[in-house]
Amino acid sequence: MNCTASLSAKSLFTICARLASKPSRRGFCLIATIKGDNILSATTASGRGAHVGTIMLIRRAEVALKAAISALILAVSVTGAVAGLLEDAEAAFRRGDYGAAMRISRPLADKGDARFQFLLGEMYQHGWGTPQDYAAAVSWFRKAADQGDASSQYELGRMYVSGRGVPQDETQGTEWTRKAADQGHAGAQALLAAMYATGQGVPQDYTVAAS
Repeated sequence: MNCTASLSAKSLFTICARLASKPSRRGFCLIATIKGDNILSATTASGRGAHVGTIMLIRRAEVALKAAISALILAVSVTGAVAGLLEDAEAAFRRGDYGAAMRISRPLADKGDARFQFLLGEMYQHGWGTPQDYAAAVSWFRKAADQGDASSQYELGRMYVSGRGVPQDETQGTEWTRKAADQGHAGAQALLAAMYATGQGVPQDYTVAAS
């Protein structure tokens, strides 16, 4: 017997358990296609040892579902914890407690979180809570910019245009500024317009600048 329908995994477990418990269905087995918590298709068959296979399928599916739920809860918890740390770091940053902002940000920046990498880049760029170090700022901005962080792309573009922390390269500056501008970063859009208006790093074009 074949059936194709959308039903919940819980419903499928109930059906399987009932069928497997009947003497007439001791040879019953089930192969199912599952997407999320829905069963997209299911195929039943009979054969020696299929009853045991059915019970194993149900138990494995239950274990997999419980594991998925546990993983989701953990992911939400971790995300919430990181969001809380980001709020703490930004609050410390705003009140000028750069030492605290650095202590909170550094471990997560080292783990690859672009938001904290941007904060570190800002602190190194301006010498907030740490000796001013343009090369270190460029390094952190680049790590975050490579992940698509628009603010870091904008700052990296500015560093290239001004030659701070890197050899001056208006082509690279334009490239990173454009990436940030394409994501809607207002500062990058304004800088790109100014570059077109003055012909800095790009052919002078008042029409593009005005757009």
